[in-house]
Amino acid sequence: MLEAIGLDIGSTLTKTADEEPRRDIGLRLELFDGESEVRPLTSDQAMEMAQVLTLTGYARVGVTGVGAEMFAEAARAFPELTVVLPDGDAFTREINLQVAGLRSLARRLSAPLPDTFLLIGIGTGVSYTKASTAGNVPFPFGNPLGGGSLPALIGSLPPYEDSFDPEAHCDLLMKHRYAALEGTLQGEFVLATFGNAKPDRRGRITVDANSAAKAVATDVIRDLLMMSMIPDWSPFGLPIVFVGTSVDEMPALRHWLSAYCTKLGLPHLYFQGSAYAGAIGAYEHAIATVAVPVT
Repeated sequence: MLEAIGLDIGSTLTKTADEEPRRDIGLRLELFDGESEVRPLTSDQAMEMAQVLTLTGYARVGVTGVGAEMFAEAARAFPELTVVLPDGDAFTREINLQVAGLRSLARRLSAPLPDTFLLIGIGTGVSYTKASTAGNVPFPFGNPLGGGSLPALIGSLPPYEDSFDPEAHCDLLMKHRYAALEGTLQGEFVLATFGNAKPDRRGRITVDANSAAKAVATDVIRDLLMMSMIPDWSPFGLPIVFVGTSVDEMPALRHWLSAYCTKLGLPHLYFQGSAYAGAIGAYEHAIATVAVPVT
């Protein structure tokens, strides 16, 4: 019997993480093909997930994400399967497991995280959390322009193109209207997102992956600049860690995030596989917790 598995049932994808018991062979992350799943999660899908896990031989499931409660409810039909949920509300659980999983991933990659850092999760939307060994504090609001916006902007699902020209974007920049700002940081600010987009022969406006990634990065950096005006939330002086499927899979997004952070003097980090941080945290919580079935 397999000991445990972690599920991160998000708004767009389902990520999984597990390890063979008693053997350190690394994480297996492909039990479900999350990209083919329809979201939001349905009760029938949750029931099918629970059934597959039971037939596969798992004893316990740690679960996080927006679909955690629905999965836990479906799993009641399978007494062989114990669902382990941390205490607290759904959002707090998700953040805490994501941070714990990220710390575990960093250790596996031999790149431990500092005690305190600013976690920016670019998932379906964007969330901001001040992560600390003393506790994790989420910022009161996030940003709706995130990974869930990219398919609509680009017109395709992941994987996205992995080559791009940083200068080939369709934003209207401040320097395009104010020549005196050429060569300055202000000149690189976006005056109008997609403001230089050109229509095709049918008169439709198209946006390339690079421009879409730049739009997401621009909004994230704008949030950081706004945070710098709020006591106790300034990102300056804290390392920033960007995580999420779009961060892992989209070089253009990492390019623009890094370009802006570098210009502002903000230290920042990436960890390949960061999209699985929540699933890793859920898995490790499941194996570390005395199994008590959800009632």
